[in-house]
Amino acid sequence: MDSFKSTNDWIQKTHENMRNEAEYSRKISNKEDTSRFDVRKSRATRTLVPIHSIRKYDETMYNFIIETTQTISKLNARILELEEKIEQ
Repeated sequence: MDSFKSTNDWIQKTHENMRNEAEYSRKISNKEDTSRFDVRKSRATRTLVPIHSIRKYDETMYNFIIETTQTISKLNARILELEEKIEQ
């Protein structure tokens, strides 16, 4: 799985950014304190600064990366299982 270390790292950081964004949105809608969030302010808008500075892909690319990674992980697990059966 070392070959997917960068991909797994990207997925983890993307999920953290997504959870942070969802929490920020929830707090805004509930009129709760949002002072712990890093927000960039301009005259008319407030933009949440992501926790991790990583490349953000559109939804289609994100889903493709997730599905491909899961498929490869399942294939690797199956290969390991078959290798263990051969060794027995």
